Amino acid sequence: MILAWRKPIVAGELDFSIERKGAAVIITPRGQFTVATVKEMDTTCSEEIRKNPEILALNLLKIDFIDSNAISLLVRLQKSAANRNIKFLLFDPNHTIREILEAVRLSKFFTLISSDEFDAIYRNA
Repeated sequence: MILAWRKPIVAGELDFSIERKGAAVIITPRGQFTVATVKEMDTTCSEEIRKNPEILALNLLKIDFIDSNAISLLVRLQKSAANRNIKFLLFDPNHTIREILEAVRLSKFFTLISSDEFDAIYRNA
């Protein structure tokens, strides 16, 4: 069940949905994840972390671009979730996003899985 959907108002904004499936909260952003959109994603994810879900997952398939500010936010969110014993994972990063995370040596820092793996392991947890 999709709980929220925010449509972009101007170019550069992030469009995203929030869905709850079992113990997982799934945030699916679309667009460019950059300095212009990082605050909105930080607010959204931090609100979900405060609710203490068992799993917080970001579906990155529809992210066209990610910059260093967004990567820094992902690192902070990973640490914040870990401090609350929340499983934080990224799934379905497209080829470009996966290459960026590998280039900055964060592909092993995050749990990166496919949507099939996510569905099999977490969706009904």
